[in-house]
Amino acid sequence: MAQTICPYCGKNFQRSGYHPNQKICSDAACQRRRRAIYHRKKIAADPEYSDTCRRSQEKWREAHPGYTTTHRAQRRKRPRATEEKARLLRKLRRLIEDAKNNVAFDLTSSAASIWLIIREAMPRGKNTFARADVIVLEGAIHAAAFAKM
Repeated sequence: MAQTICPYCGKNFQRSGYHPNQKICSDAACQRRRRAIYHRKKIAADPEYSDTCRRSQEKWREAHPGYTTTHRAQRRKRPRATEEKARLLRKLRRLIEDAKNNVAFDLTSSAASIWLIIREAMPRGKNTFARADVIVLEGAIHAAAFAKM
């Protein structure tokens, strides 16, 4: 079967044998976007569908009367996105600093250098870290921290 390019993510995919006119890949994000676009077009074009959606929302709101108030109160308790990003960047900088001052093990023998940094392996002050193309750090770092460095 012929390869097709997904208009949302730009990746090549093979169409399903059951859906030869498939235009969107099966990635969850692309499918969610496809359904959202269809839903918006359907609401704009079909007044009966639009009315059904509106009544469904009203019915849900009646069944959950305090949801909006509770939801907003919980949102106020959460840290703001900028605070969260700043916290992740501080954590990343601390990990990079630890990488400068701790032991590193070479994990590959290929052209690319990959290093594993172990925080508690050596006491602070030991500088055994070398230049690497890829660094694997112990701990979890979110992709958002790398987004706008």
